[in-house]
Amino acid sequence: MILIKLKEPRRTLGRNDSRIQQKNYTESQPFFSNPRGVLAHRVKSVFRMVATYANRPWWIVEYWCENSGVMDKSGDGLASHPGDRYVCARCEERAIRSGEKSSSELVGRHVCIGVARAVSVCRCKNESVATQDAN
Repeated sequence: MILIKLKEPRRTLGRNDSRIQQKNYTESQPFFSNPRGVLAHRVKSVFRMVATYANRPWWIVEYWCENSGVMDKSGDGLASHPGDRYVCARCEERAIRSGEKSSSELVGRHVCIGVARAVSVCRCKNESVATQDAN
C-alpha cells in the first residue's frame, strides 16, 4: 500500500464551534475515487469530523484541485492507484507544481490524466440533440 504525507487542511471547522471536533491525519493513500464522480483525485489532506449533534463521524478529503469529498467510514474511496479512472488534470498539475511526485511515479506505471466536461443536452428551444451536438 502506497502512503503519502498530507498537508494541513485548508480550514479548521471546529475552531469557532465547540460542538465540533476535528482530527487531522498525516498520511493517506494518494488517490480518492468518489463513487458518484468520474475522475480519481489526488489527496491533499484528510480529516475526521465529530459533532455532538450528529449520530456518527464523517471524514473529509481535500483534493489538490481545491475540491473535496466526504467519506462515511474511514478509508472508503481512498486508493493506492486510480484504477480505470482518469486522474484529475488540475489535481495532477497543482500537485506537481507544489513538488509532489506525479501519479505515474507514485503508482510505478503510466497513469492517464483527464478532465470531465459538462455537455448540454437541454431541449428547451425545441432543438434536436443532433443540432446541439453540432454546435
